[in-house]
Order: sequence, then structure tokens, then C-alpha cells
Amino acid sequence: MYRYITLSSPEELNKNNLGNSWFSNYEMTNEPNFMQQLSHLKYREGKDLYLVTAKVPISKVDIVRSLWQRSCIYLENEIVLKDDSNINIISLDKINKIRDRSGLNY
Repeated sequence: MYRYITLSSPEELNKNNLGNSWFSNYEMTNEPNFMQQLSHLKYREGKDLYLVTAKVPISKVDIVRSLWQRSCIYLENEIVLKDDSNINIISLDKINKIRDRSGLNY
């Protein structure tokens, strides 16, 4: 699973509080409409954008909330976690920019 986050440096990453909203299909990042849903990331004064890739056991997934999100929002790809602690982080990659459907870079 994947999650975009903002950090001043990789050392700032709190591995026991990574956040509850993740996405499962990386190919969706090529969809400008998907990136529009992440508009909160463009307000990151002094911070860099990172992509966390992680392996999460199904026991940590809130299936009901995940299905609700996917059924209510166009192009939704969200996986909602019940518990965001002790997640197996595979990688933390700095992202130079992402583009939304209006062509704005983040």
C-alpha cells in the first residue's frame, strides 16, 4: 500500500503514527483526477513530498470504511486502517512533483 506524506527530512518520519488513509493501486497516481484528491499536499511549506510504500496485514484494515470510501467517491482507491502503528515500511521515496488534472505541480 502507499501513502503520500510531507516531511522536513526522512528522520522526521513517525513510524508509529503513519496515518490511516492509504491507497492500494499505484497506477492511479497517473490519473490527474486522483491527484486532485491529494490537493492538501501542495501546502507543505519547507517540507518535501514522500511516498511511503508499506506492507500492511489485513487485520489492520477497516474493511467497512474502505468499502464506503470506494463506493462514494469517484476514482477512490483508499484503504482505511484501524491501526497505523507498527507497519512494515518497504520504502520511503522522495517525490519531486505530482501533477493534478489542472496541470498544477505539487
